[in-house]
Amino acid sequence: MASIRAVNSPSGHVYGWTDVHVHNGETYEYALIEVGMDGSATTLSASSARPHPSESVANEFRLSQNYPNPFNAITTIEFSIPDAENVRLSVYDLLGKEVRTLVDGQLGAGHHTVEFNSSEVPSGLYFYRLTVGGQQSQRKMFVLK
Repeated sequence: MASIRAVNSPSGHVYGWTDVHVHNGETYEYALIEVGMDGSATTLSASSARPHPSESVANEFRLSQNYPNPFNAITTIEFSIPDAENVRLSVYDLLGKEVRTLVDGQLGAGHHTVEFNSSEVPSGLYFYRLTVGGQQSQRKMFVLK
């Protein structure tokens, strides 16, 4: 993941961008460009970035334990995938019934974070399952209300 921040815009705003489609060891060029109503373009800031070693592109399939756990209302689920793939992340009750699909589609390689809002499900034990290509991983979480 490469991140870039520009702080010298005319309005004084801080702009940020995270590029999740990067590869380890490569350098990427970024620019903040203001485009006027007449189509004119002015470069406000330009920079280059490399993925930081601690934020490098994922090289393994991994599903982390949600946090906080147990939780009331909202929890965070993190996972990593080494390649761009179709991803499905779903939540199931104890009977195996799918109660929510959190992700269902193509994602880029890297580390991903998803929030689960449990406001529409009762307290109890749930499972969340990540399916990427032919791989699956599952973990438990507990909703307390």
